[in-house]
Amino acid sequence: GRGYSKWVQSHLVDLEGPTFQYKPILMADANIQAFIRVVKEAEIQAVTRLQEELQKEEQQGFWEWLFTGGGSDKYTLVERKNVPIFLSSSIKNFINLFQIPEDSVDNVTRSFVSTPTSSRPASINEMSPTMMRKGLYELKYEGDPDLQPIRSYECAFLVRFFYHLCAWINYNYSGQIVGLYRRRDVVGGVFRQVLCGPQVVYHFDKRVPGMSPRVSTSLPPRLSLRGLANYYLLVYSGIFLVLVTSTTRLTVPAVSVVFLCLWVVFMVVRWSLGYAPLVPDVRVHDVSDSRPNFSFSG
Repeated sequence: GRGYSKWVQSHLVDLEGPTFQYKPILMADANIQAFIRVVKEAEIQAVTRLQEELQKEEQQGFWEWLFTGGGSDKYTLVERKNVPIFLSSSIKNFINLFQIPEDSVDNVTRSFVSTPTSSRPASINEMSPTMMRKGLYELKYEGDPDLQPIRSYECAFLVRFFYHLCAWINYNYSGQIVGLYRRRDVVGGVFRQVLCGPQVVYHFDKRVPGMSPRVSTSLPPRLSLRGLANYYLLVYSGIFLVLVTSTTRLTVPAVSVVFLCLWVVFMVVRWSLGYAPLVPDVRVHDVSDSRPNFSFSG
């Protein structure tokens, strides 16, 4: 045991050097107060974020709740409610560990709360995700919507299957899809509600050495069936089929045909009322002539 400890000490001396000196992190009062301010800031931001999520849940529509199960937030409300509690407990444990007077802690937290948000430093290390969402660093996904990561409420197998199927259809029938999308009659109105409209997406070209340039790509009107891979949609559709077939004694194909006809009628009514997307200016070069990427790694 002693030989091993001596070997460790000699190894540390070789790494640090003979003149190396340890610098205590939390010995100075300024460092302790700065740490308390950081934790208190995180606690206040967690409470603010929790209030925003609660308000968003109250304003959530029925259809959004039905098909997303309460939203696509990464964290649940129970987890968000626990964050302020854990941060407050960490401050109390920190005070007890270093035997910090309560008066100094109250002065630090009181000075932080009374400080205007605009006068606080906004360095990248002090920015919270909430501040970034507010507009300081607005981040959003600008790539192909079909290549987004698979959500927890989506079936991974169906997402990949529908992606490969739609990629094959969009590649082999791109001209027909664009023609149907540009029609100004009722057929075009229905297809503009079914197909995805033209869109410009961006990605970083990793093949270029050094800094990767931001490259834009124009996507033509295309078919996307990713919405059908929603677990909630599949469950509710199965319940609907079971109820209808058990009460009307119709077969599943017959119920599917009736539902499809009603859905087409609904699309026609929406087009007649002016809710269908307008005909965009789709140019000829917007139709991709290259084979699409059939690999899905989401």
